[in-house]
Amino acid sequence: MRSAFGLPCAHEMCVMSQHRRPVDLADVHVFWKTLTVGDEEGVHRVYEDSEMPNALRLIDESLEVIKKANPDQQMFYAHAIHSLIHPESIEVEDPITRQHKGRPKRTSMRRELSGWEHVEKACVSGPKSIPTSGR
Repeated sequence: MRSAFGLPCAHEMCVMSQHRRPVDLADVHVFWKTLTVGDEEGVHRVYEDSEMPNALRLIDESLEVIKKANPDQQMFYAHAIHSLIHPESIEVEDPITRQHKGRPKRTSMRRELSGWEHVEKACVSGPKSIPTSGR
């Protein structure tokens, strides 16, 4: 699922469910986060001014957690935040084309003639003249 659709696999979601953990936005490809269905009006919620301090508090709390994390985790969080803010910066490569396991293209399906079929073919076409030496 992850490589094909950019969503967590079933076994990952099972582990998340067992640990009572929601699907993290970092586990979801940016396509699904920016997908809009129907009219674009009314899709985005307008936050009230009274809610903004809560947003800033959440950002501050998250920064404190990131500051206490080890350097590898900090780099992971930095990349995740950067890709959320700048989704266009994510490099997407063309898929790798691999040879499939089906029948090869442009191969003949005709079988080789058997020995008696070669003889029969020679008889039908008639005897060939045998070249004689210059006598």
